[in-house]
Amino acid sequence: MLVAFWLLRPDCHVCSQRAEMRSAWGSMTMLLFVKKRFADAIRDGSKTLEIRAGSRYRNLAPGDSISINGHFRKRVERVERVEGRENLIASLRGRFHSAGVSDEREGVRAIRECYPDDSGEYFVLHLR
Repeated sequence: MLVAFWLLRPDCHVCSQRAEMRSAWGSMTMLLFVKKRFADAIRDGSKTLEIRAGSRYRNLAPGDSISINGHFRKRVERVERVEGRENLIASLRGRFHSAGVSDEREGVRAIRECYPDDSGEYFVLHLR
């Protein structure tokens, strides 16, 4: 199994080669580091959404796997791309429990704590 740590930039020829290799190899596995309480919830299936910020997650696709803290893997079913933190919060309304928090208030606090910069791309990974 190939484990990839990638940071792909569209303007970089090495990155475009990696994207070509990805399509030739098929699905990939990316290592994610997650706080223990969230890792436990992912493992037991109560947390089915993982939120990530930054362009390095842009190339995750359905069928790829994520390795949680190197201990176990989950398959990515779907990837939602959201621009900006406020849009992310709006897109998660009614679904915060699937992101491993009890309510919207706790979810907003967790997102602000993990991602203090409110701009940029966010990715909501649907896990199976």
